[in-house]
Amino acid sequence: MSQWRVQRTLVLMLLCLTHVTLLRKITATTGNAFCTLHTLGSQVLFGDLLFRFGRYRVDETMGEIHMRDPTEVMLREVRANLRTGEARNYWLSRLHLYADGVETVPKELISNISGVIRQVMPVPKRLDEYTQAELNEFPKLFDWPQNYNVAPLNKLSVPVVKKEKSKQ
Repeated sequence: MSQWRVQRTLVLMLLCLTHVTLLRKITATTGNAFCTLHTLGSQVLFGDLLFRFGRYRVDETMGEIHMRDPTEVMLREVRANLRTGEARNYWLSRLHLYADGVETVPKELISNISGVIRQVMPVPKRLDEYTQAELNEFPKLFDWPQNYNVAPLNKLSVPVVKKEKSKQ
């Protein structure tokens, strides 16, 4: 006669992941949440999860989802990269996304933040954000001549001039 024993298993993945708060200033002027997918933002379709087929299915691009809710794209990417299993919803419930920076985070969460992952590299400024004085004092290797014309990279980048048809 076999004896049934209850074996308690310890799942370490459930213990190591605590609440994760992601703060990022995402606005419509800076673009999508993922700069690397900026070119794919108009091509990648995210289907609605409620209806797989039929007339109720809604396909939205990444840009449309980002304009509706800036945190939704990040949430869907995190959900896609997590393993499927019982702990997936548990992990997602502990992910807090705030797109408008520190100002919108509740004070209870800010008081409980124990560590901050430092930014690896600073975000570089765009060329139009530099002042003219900063541009002038930047060291130049050489000056271009006034009459220098840059050759096009390929024939497709040259605008085609349409010739007008002469009326006869």
